[in-house]
Amino acid sequence: MSIDDEVTTLLRHQATWESFRAAVANSKAAAANPYFPLWVSEMYAATVTIGIRRMVDDDDRTGSFVQLLQKMQAEPQRLTREWFIGGVELPMAQRLDQTFTAYGDPGQTGYFDPLVAISDLEELRTISRGVRKYANQHVAHAQRTRSADIPTFGDIHAVLDHLLALIRKYTLLLRQTDRVQGPPVIQEPWMRIFTQAWLQPDELAGIEDGTGS
Repeated sequence: MSIDDEVTTLLRHQATWESFRAAVANSKAAAANPYFPLWVSEMYAATVTIGIRRMVDDDDRTGSFVQLLQKMQAEPQRLTREWFIGGVELPMAQRLDQTFTAYGDPGQTGYFDPLVAISDLEELRTISRGVRKYANQHVAHAQRTRSADIPTFGDIHAVLDHLLALIRKYTLLLRQTDRVQGPPVIQEPWMRIFTQAWLQPDELAGIEDGTGS
């Protein structure tokens, strides 16, 4: 998958979990039987922390966001103001010129400023450091000596928000298009599954005692 696809998938997981959490908060049945909601939250946290780890991977064999920023830092001349404007007529050319200055070339050198990528890379590493450390020690590997703090959902979502902001910025610079604002909207009305019973009491009893099919 592309970086955009990877981040979009993480944002879709977040949107799904947020809806699930809202349903749980309003459910007396969930409050009385908390194991399943807690299990879903654990699976969500593990999945998203691994996804964040993939996006901040330093390995040059990967297609991570870190690798993209490092390549832009190393080869800034490949993204030029002339290409970004693309020969369009006024006033669009003026708007594109202003956009390139604001996002990629504040010094107006005529090409992408590598300091922009350096700054974005450092900020991404800083905001994701705790989540990445936890993923490395607790999720991806069973490290014997563990020093990472358990990230909160707030910590995880702060990284996702930052990745979304970076996706918007670099989609604009590299594709000359605005990415949709906000996380993806799930079109399927999947929450309806919680409006009806999944099993009848006798079916549930059969599953619990191992006699059900």
